[in-house]
Amino acid sequence: MRTYEEYTEKDWKKLDGWDWSCLLRERPKFAMYCEWKKLSGYDWSWLLREQPIFAMYCEWKKLDGWDWSWLLKKQPQFKKYKEQLEKEGK
Repeated sequence: MRTYEEYTEKDWKKLDGWDWSCLLRERPKFAMYCEWKKLSGYDWSWLLREQPIFAMYCEWKKLDGWDWSWLLKKQPQFKKYKEQLEKEGK
């Protein structure tokens, strides 16, 4: 079994949003390879619960009601992003 350090660019491209969410929760140093657009709201909610440092990359409009509820239970500081989206009507 290969370590993540042995992955190539071709390997990174095969990962989907959930794969990235799982990987970055465990190994945040691989963020430089992440294709952030692949992450869904669900993927983001799980990732940000454990690694809030990635909030700067989040597309907040992807999160739905469940995603926000799940995320805010552990990281209530992100409520400001939810409120901003509500003000904008998104």
